[in-house]
Amino acid sequence: MDNFHHIFKRKSNWRIKLEVLYYTGTFFWFNVAILISNFLFIVNFVSMVTKLFYPSFVIPFTFGASNRQLSIILLVNWVLMFFIYLLQINIGLVSQYGQSTSKNLLYSIASYFTYSQLFIFVATNAFFSLMFDKLLHRDGSKWYKTQRF
Repeated sequence: MDNFHHIFKRKSNWRIKLEVLYYTGTFFWFNVAILISNFLFIVNFVSMVTKLFYPSFVIPFTFGASNRQLSIILLVNWVLMFFIYLLQINIGLVSQYGQSTSKNLLYSIASYFTYSQLFIFVATNAFFSLMFDKLLHRDGSKWYKTQRF
């Protein structure tokens, strides 16, 4: 957050701007996209359960004929987020010698459905902690270390 102002400064180095945009995209926008995805999933799941008891109930975010444009936008958004996630993981794997294997590709696909769901809680907690530190003028740079024996 402290470096975000470098994006709008003319005299800031382009490398700093790129790094700030990269980290903003990785942590903020990815978290927002996962939250929206989970919201849509929960709404559809609750709607499907409701439709069992009330057959005339309309499920809001479906891939039906009534809202085909919305379904296309949601599907394209999900596919793009999925491939961006895989790209980020596999760029990191390629940079390490011997880590670019098909087994690790399968692990990265599985991690999208597990790790990214856990990432929601970690990133949301970190975001609110950072905001409260800024609002309450607390020193948020304290590190909690494990006691060594």
